[in-house]
Amino acid sequence: MLAGVSITHCTRLEQGRANGASDSVLDAIARTLRLTAEETAHLKNLARATPSSRPARPCAEHASTSSRQLLP
Repeated sequence: MLAGVSITHCTRLEQGRANGASDSVLDAIARTLRLTAEETAHLKNLARATPSSRPARPCAEHASTSSRQLLP
Protein backbone atom coordinates (compact mmCIF):
# COMPACT_ATOMS: atom_id res chain seq x y z
CA MET A 1 0.00 0.00 0.00
CA LEU A 2 2.85 2.39 0.87
CA ALA A 3 4.43 1.86 -2.55
CA GLY A 4 1.15 2.53 -4.34
CA VAL A 5 1.14 -0.97 -5.82
CA SER A 6 -1.93 -3.18 -5.60
CA ILE A 7 -1.85 -6.23 -3.37
CA THR A 8 -2.63 -8.40 -6.38
CA HIS A 9 0.34 -7.03 -8.32
CA CYS A 10 2.66 -7.43 -5.30
CA THR A 11 1.49 -11.02 -4.92
CA ARG A 12 2.24 -11.73 -8.58
CA LEU A 13 5.69 -10.17 -8.18
CA GLU A 14 6.42 -12.27 -5.08
CA GLN A 15 5.35 -15.42 -6.88
CA GLY A 16 7.38 -14.62 -9.99
CA ARG A 17 4.26 -14.35 -12.16
CA ALA A 18 4.41 -10.64 -13.02
CA ASN A 19 5.51 -10.33 -16.60
CA GLY A 20 7.09 -7.01 -17.46
CA ALA A 21 7.10 -5.28 -14.09
CA SER A 22 7.80 -1.63 -14.87
CA ASP A 23 10.77 0.27 -13.50
CA SER A 24 8.38 2.71 -11.81
CA VAL A 25 6.69 -0.12 -9.86
CA LEU A 26 10.03 -1.66 -8.90
CA ASP A 27 11.42 1.76 -7.92
CA ALA A 28 8.35 2.45 -5.76
CA ILE A 29 8.79 -0.89 -3.97
CA ALA A 30 12.52 -0.26 -3.55
CA ARG A 31 11.87 3.21 -2.06
CA THR A 32 9.26 1.83 0.31
CA LEU A 33 11.63 -0.92 1.46
CA ARG A 34 14.47 1.64 1.65
CA LEU A 35 16.72 -0.45 -0.56
CA THR A 36 20.19 0.72 -1.50
CA ALA A 37 21.08 1.29 -5.16
CA GLU A 38 22.75 -2.13 -5.23
CA GLU A 39 19.71 -3.81 -3.68
CA THR A 40 17.41 -2.02 -6.13
CA ALA A 41 19.50 -3.25 -9.05
CA HIS A 42 19.28 -6.78 -7.65
CA LEU A 43 15.50 -6.46 -7.30
CA LYS A 44 15.25 -5.39 -10.93
CA ASN A 45 17.48 -8.26 -12.06
CA LEU A 46 15.27 -10.72 -10.17
CA ALA A 47 12.12 -9.20 -11.67
CA ARG A 48 13.55 -9.39 -15.19
CA ALA A 49 14.92 -12.93 -14.92
CA THR A 50 13.15 -15.56 -16.96
CA PRO A 51 12.07 -18.69 -15.08
CA SER A 52 14.66 -20.77 -16.94
CA SER A 53 17.50 -18.43 -15.93
CA ARG A 54 16.75 -18.70 -12.22
CA PRO A 55 18.61 -21.42 -10.37
CA ALA A 56 16.39 -24.31 -9.38
CA ARG A 57 15.72 -24.71 -5.70
CA PRO A 58 17.49 -27.70 -4.28
CA CYS A 59 15.03 -30.29 -3.13
CA ALA A 60 15.87 -32.37 -0.12
CA GLU A 61 15.22 -36.05 -0.58
CA HIS A 62 15.40 -36.79 3.13
CA ALA A 63 14.79 -34.83 6.29
CA SER A 64 17.93 -33.90 8.19
CA THR A 65 18.76 -35.70 11.41
CA SER A 66 17.88 -32.62 13.47
CA SER A 67 14.51 -32.35 11.70
CA ARG A 68 13.71 -35.99 12.32
CA GLN A 69 14.50 -35.54 16.03
CA LEU A 70 11.74 -32.93 16.23
CA LEU A 71 9.12 -35.43 15.09
CA PRO A 72 7.52 -37.75 17.65
